[in-house]
Amino acid sequence: MPSTRFCWSQSPDRPFLRHLDRRRDFFVPYEMLWWLRVEDLPLYLQEWPQLRQLMSVYILEDELLGSLKPDDVQADLNYLALLEKDEPLHEAERRFQHVLNVVRERRGT
Repeated sequence: MPSTRFCWSQSPDRPFLRHLDRRRDFFVPYEMLWWLRVEDLPLYLQEWPQLRQLMSVYILEDELLGSLKPDDVQADLNYLALLEKDEPLHEAERRFQHVLNVVRERRGT
């Protein structure tokens, strides 16, 4: 079965979104994961009154951050601290620290 991939560097235009909504029945037999920019979500929901009935919307950042525990991220940082550092490991440590800060901020700890 051929596949089609839609990529937008900016918000998609309304006529195209309406076209997808009119073809809702075409999508029924498929399980799909659509990645949308959160700032475009209101536009999609407004233009897809039929298609959105088939969807569940998840805000990826909220889902991921909600499942992370500060203690788990700190344990990963503690493990990284034991390793001999090279540039990629320094970058990984910096990113883990950022994730820890965001998780703590979200949880108010």
